Amino acid sequence: MSALAATPQDPAPRVPTVERADAVVIGGGPAGSVTAALLARQGMRTVLLERERFPRHKVCGCCLGPRGVAALARAQLGDAIEGSHALESVSLAHSTRWMSLPLFGTRVMGRDVMDSRLASSAAREGCDVRMGMRAAVVDAGGGRGPAQVSVSEAGHSQSRTILARIVVCADGIGGTSLSPLCGTASWAVEPHSRFGVAATLPAGTLGVPAGQLWMMSHADGYVGAVRLPSGDVDVAAALDPAAARRTGGPGALIAAVVAGCGRLLADAAAHRWKGTPALTRRRAWVARDRVICVGDAAGYVEPFTGEGMSWAIEGAVVAARIAPAVMASGDATPWSLALADAIGAHQRRCRRVAAMLRYPRATMCALRAASRVPGMRRRLGAIATGAS
Repeated sequence: MSALAATPQDPAPRVPTVERADAVVIGGGPAGSVTAALLARQGMRTVLLERERFPRHKVCGCCLGPRGVAALARAQLGDAIEGSHALESVSLAHSTRWMSLPLFGTRVMGRDVMDSRLASSAAREGCDVRMGMRAAVVDAGGGRGPAQVSVSEAGHSQSRTILARIVVCADGIGGTSLSPLCGTASWAVEPHSRFGVAATLPAGTLGVPAGQLWMMSHADGYVGAVRLPSGDVDVAAALDPAAARRTGGPGALIAAVVAGCGRLLADAAAHRWKGTPALTRRRAWVARDRVICVGDAAGYVEPFTGEGMSWAIEGAVVAARIAPAVMASGDATPWSLALADAIGAHQRRCRRVAAMLRYPRATMCALRAASRVPGMRRRLGAIATGAS
């Protein structure tokens, strides 16, 4: 037998079945990665768990409003959007009638790029970032006891437990990390809620100019299109489920909305559209014991104004600020009030805008009338981005 064959093999590294952390963050989108980066920066042992592997496509309008841009800058994470492009205007359309409003401070960037950068920022701050991991909160903790998170690698049945002094649930509207605690009662979905769908389409699609956001509305939903820094075009929509079934699917309904506004989206049904669950929804709770919900996981509003990422980032900054108190007391209930203070008014405004858009013809008439008032176009543009 050769010397090489006789050499004993190194034993496989032992993975502990139970480990401890100060903070576990579930979900690697803007809310989760920003929270994880800021917690790690404070010296907390932080683990970030993301189900998918980056880069990945996300159903999103890919626009970050001025409040989100400012929040990233304050968090010293602004390098995540380097290379993004400025949006100068939004063009609103219904039934071949178009009007343009100015935009100020809004940036556009693909989520595949931005999310990867934010997760890398969290890792640079000292966070333990783990991709391809499924996570479920099996015990919310409380008092002196830790929260318990069951973790398994995607495609593997073996799981282990992480004991944490705080758990930040940031796994979005389709996340299931809280199912062991609340089951099907986790969400209250608004009746007649639309669902989201998006795809990244080749450069030149629709002829969308750089620096413009197109928003095309219809009684059965609306479609947004924007050119990304890569040159590709992000097309995202919020659609009525019954209308999508009746029309022949999301691609067919998107093509119909676009055509109704005088544009053509060729081969819409052939594109790989990625969808979401029903959009407008509320959490049964956003704080319990040592668990808090941040970003879309805390509740969502139909996103015509494109503020979802801004809300996520602003919420993450606040979450990182109150985390030490939650860790010390085991009582996360103050988070509900802190979250409402941070983004509640903006979500209510977005909800009103979404309700108006159920009647796009009347909305366009009102906007055209209002835009004749001196200075009102600028004001409407600020409302459209949440800068007001």
